[in-house]
Amino acid sequence: MDLPTLHPIDIAISERRWQLRLPFHYGRVTVTELAEIHVALTVAIDGGPATTGYAAEVAAPKWFEKDPAISATASAARLKLAASRAAALIGESRATFPNVVALERELARAMATDATLAGAELTALERAFGTALVERAAIDALLRARTMPFDQAVAEDLFGLAADEGAVYRAWLAKRGAAPATIAIRHTVGLDDPLDGTGAGSGPDDGRPVTLADVIAATGIHRFKVKLGGSLAALDRLEAIAGVLDAALPRYRISLDANEAFEDAESFAAVMAELGARPRLARFAQSIVYVEQPLHRSCALTTDLRHLRIGWPVIIDESDDSDDAFPRALALGYAGVSMKTCKGVLHGLRNAAKATADGALITAEDLCVQPGIALQQNLAAAAAIRVADCERNGHHFGPGTTALPAGERAALEAAHPDVYGPHGLTITSGRIALASSLAARGFGTTVTPASGAALERGSSWPRDASAAMSVT
Repeated sequence: MDLPTLHPIDIAISERRWQLRLPFHYGRVTVTELAEIHVALTVAIDGGPATTGYAAEVAAPKWFEKDPAISATASAARLKLAASRAAALIGESRATFPNVVALERELARAMATDATLAGAELTALERAFGTALVERAAIDALLRARTMPFDQAVAEDLFGLAADEGAVYRAWLAKRGAAPATIAIRHTVGLDDPLDGTGAGSGPDDGRPVTLADVIAATGIHRFKVKLGGSLAALDRLEAIAGVLDAALPRYRISLDANEAFEDAESFAAVMAELGARPRLARFAQSIVYVEQPLHRSCALTTDLRHLRIGWPVIIDESDDSDDAFPRALALGYAGVSMKTCKGVLHGLRNAAKATADGALITAEDLCVQPGIALQQNLAAAAAIRVADCERNGHHFGPGTTALPAGERAALEAAHPDVYGPHGLTITSGRIALASSLAARGFGTTVTPASGAALERGSSWPRDASAAMSVT
């Protein structure tokens, strides 16, 4: 079929601040506040009327880059730069793109050669953050113009991936099956989150769960993503977590996330061997489904895991920064890859097809996404790849819908009464309902977000873009 063309007319980015209700400790940083970057992209579809699509993502510091010389504040500023350059480059292009894939590909190429980003020495993941925001806004605009839900658009290949990826992608589409009615939630346990009230300070007085034990009692969640430190001492923390889980639940599932904590494979293997040997971690060890990105990206894709005796599947996350990263990882003995909307939705769909073809894992992970556009798009993307569960931590660490502008909150709760309750997400027996998100004739929602503090706008950009896109 003829794919819809997209001609960008205007683009604006803005910032919204989220004050977290609980500090979130992951990797080498603890965050108490996050900046969320919003993109509004107006396009003409097939030369028709202008339609605006939206995207949002938190500028999570020290995940996209792990340089100890860069502060958390500077790390978030680098992501704002990536978003600003992506917006500027798409605004400068004056191109008509034959499909969404072409827009994504051309923007990624322009970001890779942009002099400003090169001067700032942004990583590939940081550049992808900017590209992904624009790509997602373009997807949303197309779906709103066509009044089509995201899952239907994936099934009908409205974005052009089948032509781009070939037989492997078409085979994946044929195998996807029906969309799920609900999705299980994997709750994130940070490196120093309170577990059962013992020794914990007083949490926020908002009636919502604070400790791990509180979360289990309030939501029925039995799947968890546990942050893993990079030394044997980290196992003492896992024993404390296991004690809470063993006492509260007859069964549970675990993914371990090391956030690149290990500088070499031998130290990682030693920690995992000790984990498997500790009696207090017996049930916990048996419940581990996979380990996520244990090795620093500087060595992750040059280390052959096939020679190690890890005992559990290992997947990449931060190393997934290029089209060939996942195939390279599989060749080295990795078992799968994560999908995060901040790395690109089309990139995630490509990886899902590759994972199915190779019998590998594809998981859905979070970036502390907050209620509204960001969370709705993340849910829709997770449902599209048919995963059994998705990490969901923004609702726990963040303030929930109460921090949204009143009009946006009311619209969100009206459009998605199965997803949002009085304080945020509605989680029943450890699951979130997907009906309204899957039915929305846009990318997970048709709610229009309120504008935040403006960062850039297309009409104010200088005309000397340092990289140009050639698609016409």
